[in-house]
Amino acid sequence: MVSASPSPHKPRRKTKKTHFETTVNAKPEALIRTPSFPLAAFLWPARSSLSQWEVLPLILMVVGLFRWAAGLWGYSGFRKPPIFGDYEAQRHWMEITTHLPISQWYFHDLQWWGLDYPPLTAYHSWLLGKVGSLIDPSWFALYTSRGSDDPTLKVFMRATVIVSEYLIYIPAAVVFVRRYSKLSGVAQ
Repeated sequence: MVSASPSPHKPRRKTKKTHFETTVNAKPEALIRTPSFPLAAFLWPARSSLSQWEVLPLILMVVGLFRWAAGLWGYSGFRKPPIFGDYEAQRHWMEITTHLPISQWYFHDLQWWGLDYPPLTAYHSWLLGKVGSLIDPSWFALYTSRGSDDPTLKVFMRATVIVSEYLIYIPAAVVFVRRYSKLSGVAQ
């Protein structure tokens, strides 16, 4: 019996499969890449069963309900003088932007929640303060409204956050996910 001499051939090392290869090889019928971006991947299972125009509003309604419910609890600085936390900061910024000239917005009473947001956000506070002043002028009365604990004002403040998100942030996020998916070669 002749013993076999060792072969000079060395087998190649096995390489790890990419996410794309794993997805394609796992299910031969699924030849479309799955997205790696978390939000797009979250919505991926609904791609064949429902239209995106059905799925997205459902998700936004659930998220909106959750956000509204989360706002029912306390917040940082709730009933804690002297400066009452973040809620008071937002309310105060609406107060100073609606009552003071633009030149004083960033310099007025810096010990009491001085305005430290960029100008676009300051204009956003100004707009929301104007709307709130139409509903109840006492909410944003200069100096006398500090530390206000009005429940209706809290509902207004919570609503402005959610409405602002749905008008500005959510559309921007949807556009980003669509463009990112398209650039990544993910079918929509």
